[in-house]
Amino acid sequence: MEPTAADLVTWLDAGSESLLEYAGDLTRLGSDDLAGLAAGAAKIVNAAKAFQAAVVMEARERGVIAASDNPKTAAWVEQSCRDAGVPLAPAQARGLDEASRTCSTPDVTRLKDAVVAGECTVESAAIIASSYRRLSPKVDIRGWDTVLDQLIGWLGEGATRKNIAEFEDVLLSQYGTQTTLEDEHEQKRSNRTMSALSLNSKTGMFESKIVMDPVNEAVFSAALHALSKPHVDPDTGEHDPRTPGTRRLDALVTMAKHATTPDKSVRGSGAAARIIVTIPLADLVGGLQKSSLAEQLGLFSAEAEAAAGTHVGGFAPTASATDMPTTCDGGNGHADNCHAGHDQCCGGGAPAASGGGAPAASSAGVLGSGSAG
Repeated sequence: MEPTAADLVTWLDAGSESLLEYAGDLTRLGSDDLAGLAAGAAKIVNAAKAFQAAVVMEARERGVIAASDNPKTAAWVEQSCRDAGVPLAPAQARGLDEASRTCSTPDVTRLKDAVVAGECTVESAAIIASSYRRLSPKVDIRGWDTVLDQLIGWLGEGATRKNIAEFEDVLLSQYGTQTTLEDEHEQKRSNRTMSALSLNSKTGMFESKIVMDPVNEAVFSAALHALSKPHVDPDTGEHDPRTPGTRRLDALVTMAKHATTPDKSVRGSGAAARIIVTIPLADLVGGLQKSSLAEQLGLFSAEAEAAAGTHVGGFAPTASATDMPTTCDGGNGHADNCHAGHDQCCGGGAPAASGGGAPAASSAGVLGSGSAG
């Protein structure tokens, strides 16, 4: 005689009550027994989830969910939790929704059988179902059972979503159209983004969100992992106290420092800071006096002034509106607007203004890198 629905409910209630009763007092058991009990509990949990998935799939196929007050599968599952007086499990409900929607397709009967038999968890079934829905319109595979068996086995052994995504690329390259895989990669590439750093008013910390395609992630992770390894203090032998998240951020800052360090062989790498000093045109025309701003800033020594005499003829009121300020490189003998045989740089004498005509500006600028003094 087949048990009725009432018989099954009574049996399930009795079993759950017994388990909860025994779970409250495990101190009397030996330590060597706990591993076996954990394995037995995992087996019961797996069977219970499989039974729940079977009930949800049957209710969906019969139209019970569609005709209820909660016509969506996830909401219907959550309502069953409320009716039973047990904690809600939104993630489990979403997984059952994903699996039940896909398992209603004839091509994936193998997945449904695996879930009901407890060979595949609901979480794994949701991942497989999502992959199937993405791939089915893009690849030409006559029988999905072999592919589903492979995915069920991998996830049962601990494969991750990333492993499944890589497998999807293999299927697209072998069974997709000529440009299917390239189109997938181009779509992912176009979805890359990085938000600007924004201040979180609650924490006082800056936050940003990065979205990468697999190609960029591989390059980024390779550099990040190499720089975020924990270090051991060579003197004390103490382990790195930083958390993994802190080490990753430190590695990112280190990469930024490398990018902003001047490198002659890398165009655009961090240029040295420059300071703009404004000199009144009267000082430029009248020569260097003890009270001039140039001497106060220490650009020229007193000995240089004495050698030059009371009037420096190198300064002439010939600046025009088109003249550019002289840019010096900290006295290294190079200036952007200084040319050999024509002008002298800041470190070697007085910069002569080029061009002709009457003065058209009230001041002239001198650029220099490093300290002005």
